[in-house]
Amino acid sequence: MKAPHFKLPNGTDHRNGCNGESGDVVEVVAVKPSRAPKRKVVGDIEMPQALVKRRPPRVVRPAGDPGITVPDAVEVARRRKALAGESTMSACYTTTQLRAIVQAFEGLKDHIRREAPKNGLTPGTPAYNEFYRDVLASFDLALYGQRLTYAAAFQSHKIAPWRQPRISFGSGRVTIEGDTCIITDVNVWPTIPKSKDSLVPFVVVLNRVLPGNAPTNHRHALEVIEGFAAAGQRISWHGYGLPVLRGGRFVLEVESLDDLYCAA
Repeated sequence: MKAPHFKLPNGTDHRNGCNGESGDVVEVVAVKPSRAPKRKVVGDIEMPQALVKRRPPRVVRPAGDPGITVPDAVEVARRRKALAGESTMSACYTTTQLRAIVQAFEGLKDHIRREAPKNGLTPGTPAYNEFYRDVLASFDLALYGQRLTYAAAFQSHKIAPWRQPRISFGSGRVTIEGDTCIITDVNVWPTIPKSKDSLVPFVVVLNRVLPGNAPTNHRHALEVIEGFAAAGQRISWHGYGLPVLRGGRFVLEVESLDDLYCAA
């Protein structure tokens, strides 16, 4: 008869060879973790696996507020069940900000460039390009529920924008136009898939008027972007969304600063 015990947390074993049996003599056995950890790490790079929505802010009432009601046992159980079922509570690495995903993407590309020569691969060759794509495609990345990979999630000016939201990226300068910040990419983008013809400009549009409940990091990010505009500095940018062909150019309207990352 097995001794009573609590269920082991994911990724842990019984201690000192214990197999859960009662008695004084315990056979030492190799016990596998209850479930393999889901987090993906490459060298010192931890790879986010999902971009998720930020939880809306809540007003916290002070202690003793007469409007506060203490939940009963049934309500407590319901809330715990709902919380446990949220995707953001998964063992995988989720983030609400594009920045973490972009930094992991750039780090992974650097890792590939270092490892490819060790495998006898020369940059620019078909074998190198295949290795590059295969590594990027081996890491899953969900964008607000879209199940993709790091190979499919990112998109540059070399191909026409996809019909679904993706992470577009490029470089350019920021200008201020009324209540908006405009990033004009230095490259022109094709309007026809798998074609180098019919090229048009690409701009990223960000509303400078933030809601009153905007988090502090949004306000700081906006100040940094406005600083780039004042300095006339060329920056690299990554933005999540669906570019729309409008007025002879692609327009990517970024709805939230969580979905935009700019760096000098």
